[in-house]
Amino acid sequence: KSGWASNQALALYIGASFFPTAAHKFRNFFCKECQADVAKYLVSLGACNEAEKFLFPIFVEFCLEEFPVEIKRFRTMIESADLTKPHTWFPFARSMKRKIIYHCGPTNSGKTYNALQRFMGAKKGIYCSPLRLLAMEVFDKVNALGVYCSLHTGQEKKNVPFSNHIACTVEMVSTDELYDVAVIDEIQMMADQFRGYSWTWVLLGLKADEIHLCGDPSVLNIVRKICLETGDELLENHYERFKPLVVESKTLLGDLRNVRSGDCVVAFSRREIFEVKLAIEKYTNHHCCVIYGALPPETRRQQANLFNDQDNEFDVLVASDAVGMGLNLNIRRVVFYSLSKYNGDKIVPVPASQVKQIAGRAGRRGSRYPDGLTTTLHLHDLDYLIECLKNPFEEVTKVGVFPFFEQVEL
Repeated sequence: KSGWASNQALALYIGASFFPTAAHKFRNFFCKECQADVAKYLVSLGACNEAEKFLFPIFVEFCLEEFPVEIKRFRTMIESADLTKPHTWFPFARSMKRKIIYHCGPTNSGKTYNALQRFMGAKKGIYCSPLRLLAMEVFDKVNALGVYCSLHTGQEKKNVPFSNHIACTVEMVSTDELYDVAVIDEIQMMADQFRGYSWTWVLLGLKADEIHLCGDPSVLNIVRKICLETGDELLENHYERFKPLVVESKTLLGDLRNVRSGDCVVAFSRREIFEVKLAIEKYTNHHCCVIYGALPPETRRQQANLFNDQDNEFDVLVASDAVGMGLNLNIRRVVFYSLSKYNGDKIVPVPASQVKQIAGRAGRRGSRYPDGLTTTLHLHDLDYLIECLKNPFEEVTKVGVFPFFEQVEL
């Protein structure tokens, strides 16, 4: 019944649930085998701490001899719940000699294109996307090029017959399957407060011979450290933007009537998105498409296609920060409606890394707007935009990790 003995037994990997059984069997053993002088000594001590400390080493030897299987099982459980060594959670992936290729660079630099070429050329591949819309875009593109590819997102599943490729959102990745090539897009999302653990989990656990990471340089050092722990080979391919992103010195002066064809106005709330859309269509001759995260998949796809199609009247896009996640849109200029947003607690400036990501969507190689422009609606936001784009990517020092259900249960 001693709390001290029970706690000490944990160091021996005798769990609290098994301790009463072990103590009962030890009591029976000791009463049967104990010599008379030892029994007399213990009786003289009575029920005290000194008696416990006298008996405990004998209890330890008894447990080591009698319960090796139980001790090993509990030790394995404890080690699996150790959150300081997440790379050990995926023993199959650790047994592989994986090659990690980090395509490191800004937006519109060709990094994802090169990774997708390897994906399409593989016998079996998986593309891991940060957004449903981007997964759908890759799904459409790959199938159009004659490579059978299925789609798995949280909202829909499309299983294409005979397909050995899959485009999915990162949360839908299965680490049970074996792949030749995997592509993990927007790898810098590892640092995201809410979703980052999914990227970390996929990077550590994917059973793929070749894993292509696409992202900015902010998590490069973290990936290097992870590869040292996992023993994976790391290759780094560095990219530069095809054409520089130009910040227009003149803002829209707070007037949405200064919006032009090919503009993407970025707002950070659904209410603002629809306010902007209504204002533009009311005071100008432009027609707007809308993209934000909560739109149904087919609607988002339709809106993106409408904006990209030159042969219609929809020439302006109003979008949330979802456009920063690798979507291929024919954007001439990114206009920030504001550079602050509500983070669930208070209004804060949009992080510089996110500003870079979103602004970089202007100008796409091979589109009708190869030169990218960006500006703000209001003059007071322009200096912050320039500062964000001028400064290098801030190095990430920690990324998300989340335990399995079984570890939480422990």
